[in-house]
Amino acid sequence: MTEMSLPEISFIRSNIPKISQLSESVIAMENSGIYTNYGPINQKFEKRLVDANFSHLRKFWVIL
Repeated sequence: MTEMSLPEISFIRSNIPKISQLSESVIAMENSGIYTNYGPINQKFEKRLVDANFSHLRKFWVIL
């Protein structure tokens, strides 16, 4: 009888930032007193995300 081998399962290794790398952001969040998605830290993040990924489309944007 042949032995059945189990398939190899690969996992994605997470890349979690160290707390020491987050200290400025955590301090800014504490100082703002807002810990939700609508706070100033999240607004800065969203702006950077849009600028990094969609700034080339800015000429097509219409502001109402």
